[in-house]
Amino acid sequence: MEIVSSGLLSPLMSETNEIVAIVVSTIKTAKANNKPKSAIRNPK
Repeated sequence: MEIVSSGLLSPLMSETNEIVAIVVSTIKTAKANNKPKSAIRNPK
């Protein structure tokens, strides 16, 4: 018994994989931008 046919599920899985890749990339970028770029700190 199929709940959803594989013909309908395949594009949804592809879209899901793309969204996950975007989210992971965004998290990595945010973490990289949060690191101090200089050893000299300028407290405000």
